[in-house]
Amino acid sequence: MVASAEAGELLQRGTDHALAQLVNEPLHEHARRQDASLRAALRQEAIELGDCSPRELSAALERWIEEAVREAFAELAERFEAAIADELTQLEDRYAARVQVILEQVQTVAEDVFGARAGDGLPATGLRAPSRFSFKLHDVENALDMIVGLGRTLAPGALGRKLVVRDAEQRLVDMTDRHAGRLRSELAHRVSQAARDYRRDLARTVSDAVDAIRGAVDRATEDRRQGERRANARLQELAQIESECDQLARSMDRWLPDQKPLRETELG
Repeated sequence: MVASAEAGELLQRGTDHALAQLVNEPLHEHARRQDASLRAALRQEAIELGDCSPRELSAALERWIEEAVREAFAELAERFEAAIADELTQLEDRYAARVQVILEQVQTVAEDVFGARAGDGLPATGLRAPSRFSFKLHDVENALDMIVGLGRTLAPGALGRKLVVRDAEQRLVDMTDRHAGRLRSELAHRVSQAARDYRRDLARTVSDAVDAIRGAVDRATEDRRQGERRANARLQELAQIESECDQLARSMDRWLPDQKPLRETELG
């Protein structure tokens, strides 16, 4: 039990470290590193749209932001999931290696008792639940935000377009930060849950194997007790018969000496 608890602590600490190293820090760094390049790409998109009205520019940049965020995080989600799933598998394998010693001892006894291994093999490692990462690309705006946004799209010519691009840049940064946080949260939950489930399932596998052995031992012990009771009962019966035979023999010995031998004349 102590070894299993220690292994479980190592699995938990390893999982927390893996999330920090492979998910949290890299996603923070990605959002920071992509800030300048995303702003530059958005401004280039605004230039390519030409001298459209601020309202048309706002709608076009909103669509561009949504597509950019979807494309970027669809790829990121897949890449980060693969990395953390691989690390989780390695952590669970190291955790299982400690428990495997106990399980192998139990299985050895099972083979001696049953002639076959008791219970199932080790549970599956890695991320089990499917991804639930989703995009949140639209906010519920309050009345003041709507008025401000509308005012900027109504500003004349170049000034209006400049205000729209500036707002779009901020929205792009906010969307990137938001979805980095959503991806971190989703992966952290799945990894932590998978580690807990694996630890629970592995403990159940060992427990089931031990219970199977314990049941077989209990049945064998009871069979031996029943056999001993039957044997003892038979021995008592035989002892009773032997005692009765001894009594009969003693009775015969007492009776035979009192009998006189027959004379030859009586025989004739």
